[in-house]
Amino acid sequence: MKNEITQENQGFTLIELMIGVAIIAILSAIAIPAYNGYITSGRLAECANEISAIKLAQRQFFLENNGFFPVDGAATTVGGDYRNIENESGGYFRSTYREHGGIPGIGGAAYLAHVHCDYTITMPDPAAGAAAISYAITVSATPGGNLVGVPEVALLSTAAD
Repeated sequence: MKNEITQENQGFTLIELMIGVAIIAILSAIAIPAYNGYITSGRLAECANEISAIKLAQRQFFLENNGFFPVDGAATTVGGDYRNIENESGGYFRSTYREHGGIPGIGGAAYLAHVHCDYTITMPDPAAGAAAISYAITVSATPGGNLVGVPEVALLSTAAD
């Protein structure tokens, strides 16, 4: 009988492992930036939806009160606190952020993970000659939120339509 030495396949070679790691690295280099872009787009869409809700509330408020809110000149969110605008609207506006209910401490870290934009609604000063039948919504990234430094946030700012 011949002395045959047989070697069983006991795993992957170093080359095979390195090729696998290289493939995963290439896929990650492509997928992670794309995923981050999708997340940012979704957050911007959420901010745009909030603006649409504010505009709808303004129209409803105007139909019943012959003017826009805030009556005293300005309402704003600070650190994601949408309640200021809700209160000024007299119940016409209910923030979509409220749907993230159960998160304690408006303005806290857990809350800011869900709130991406701050909104300021301003009325023109009638004494300055501006038409009193208009308003402006200014949008900014919530400080400490996920959209800080994203230039598209400022493009969401709008005037009455």
